Amino acid sequence: MAERIDNPWWSEGWRLVRERLPEVVTPRRRRVLAVVVVASVLVGGGGMLLLLPAVDDLSEVQAGALVSIFTLLLMQLSLSVCFITWGRRDREPDYRAGRVSLGLEDVFDLGKPVPALSPELREEATIHVQRTRRALPASILGFGLLQLFLPLTLVIMAVSGWWTSMAWIVLVQFLINAWQPIYLLKLLGSTTVQLRRIESAPEPPTYRGPKGWGIETPRKATEGDATAG
Repeated sequence: MAERIDNPWWSEGWRLVRERLPEVVTPRRRRVLAVVVVASVLVGGGGMLLLLPAVDDLSEVQAGALVSIFTLLLMQLSLSVCFITWGRRDREPDYRAGRVSLGLEDVFDLGKPVPALSPELREEATIHVQRTRRALPASILGFGLLQLFLPLTLVIMAVSGWWTSMAWIVLVQFLINAWQPIYLLKLLGSTTVQLRRIESAPEPPTYRGPKGWGIETPRKATEGDATAG
């Protein structure tokens, strides 16, 4: 049975997001985010104010809640698109998420013992983990902002006293989709343990050939092999 591995992915994930954040949100991108927020408030809030006269039986509190909800929806949707786009743009050109050479799957599966790694596979595994660390933080922020809209909408509806049947639909959607940013955060936070496993992985056994031949090539260990050499 594989040894239980201590994997504090929650704290590690947020630490890596904070470290990567200055590289994701550059000064130029901060200006883009400011424009997006202002435009969302003007379009979302202003548009709903124009449409309110067409909606019947709304109190002032409910009307304010409706304007806030649609403004918040547009703002978070726009911000999410920005972060997800930047996450894809900042990835390494040849990064293939989740696809690695045969023999590396057990390195990233923390439930299995770390396999023996040749120098080539060790280098590939390290590069893959580093590229995952670069690619995921912006996507986590994008999907997290997108999912944040639903609980904030529930709070606005509860505070305004506008708890309709639609609130239950919003709650169900939140419960169904909330796992997405958490799943990405776990993938990111687990990379620290993966790097430790790669560093501690043993070298594969070698076949030296008959004495005097001078042959030394990597060899796959077979069942029942107790030693190599």
